[in-house]
Amino acid sequence: APPTASSNGDSRMYRQMYSNEFFSKMQTTALKRWREVEEMTGETLLQKNGLLFYGEDTGETVEGSVLGAKQTMENLGLEHSFYENGDDIAEAFPALAGCKGMPYSGVCEDTAGHIKASKACKAMITAAGESCEVHTNSKIVSLDVNANAENNDVKRICATTEDGLTIMAD
Repeated sequence: APPTASSNGDSRMYRQMYSNEFFSKMQTTALKRWREVEEMTGETLLQKNGLLFYGEDTGETVEGSVLGAKQTMENLGLEHSFYENGDDIAEAFPALAGCKGMPYSGVCEDTAGHIKASKACKAMITAAGESCEVHTNSKIVSLDVNANAENNDVKRICATTEDGLTIMAD
């Protein structure tokens, strides 16, 4: 990613706090898988540091909404704290004293955090052991997730790189 991109650097944020339940469920599954990789490799990949989503709720945006996130967390039984107004946010988070008196609400997910991308990639390679080949600096231009459609018992994925290399995976 370019240096100015939000996804630049080695850390990637993870959270279950979304307005859309699909994304929360998907993240719940992903976190279970990351914990399996941690167990297989002995590496600590996930670092919890919490996430506060707050502001004036003006409806759904590309990032969702505070009230939508609260509802999803409640519907799925996910641990969270809700702050009804700016005063509550300022009391819980003194560094956000500017929220006092503001028409804000907030949702905090203490279990959100970040993962170190490079360390996670190395752990995935370790977990795969001898059953994989690593291709670096290869741009994938085509991905077929139903590459073995004639045999529904076996899921195969086919990736094609920019230089024409075909990579198959079960």
